[in-house]
Amino acid sequence: MYLTPSIFTKWFFYGLLSLLTACATIMPSAKPPQINLLNIKPLTAEGLEQRFALTLKVSNPNDHSLAIKGMSYALRVEGFNLVSGVASGLPEIPAYDTKVVEIEAATNLINGMRFLQQLVTNQNLKDSLSYSLEADIDLENLLMPSISVVHEGKVPLR
Repeated sequence: MYLTPSIFTKWFFYGLLSLLTACATIMPSAKPPQINLLNIKPLTAEGLEQRFALTLKVSNPNDHSLAIKGMSYALRVEGFNLVSGVASGLPEIPAYDTKVVEIEAATNLINGMRFLQQLVTNQNLKDSLSYSLEADIDLENLLMPSISVVHEGKVPLR
């Protein structure tokens, strides 16, 4: 039996489509972890960079553990990108559990001074500052995609 290129191409794509569908059905779905900012502690400054220790509470709402390969993150306050960094070697978060982790981050002092200038010159001083913590988390599991998390909140000033 001779297969023409068009029949071979159709069967090849049908097979590829079946394989991709099978992979999609066995791929576990992951809900994004919940990340809460617990504390920010200043560390030593180096040049125009200020380092911070961020304490985060990471909760896993999934029925399987999340083995985190690494993550990148940014902390914005009132729209200013103040603190950012990357972390690796984070602990595995068991299913339906919470871990407190401490990571290091850095800010550019020039961005920090711009933020302080805006805060001081703002005539309508607020009772709180809004912040946004954005994280892109890469998991050890090759079948699971990376997870993006955004946590927003307010820091009271009074």
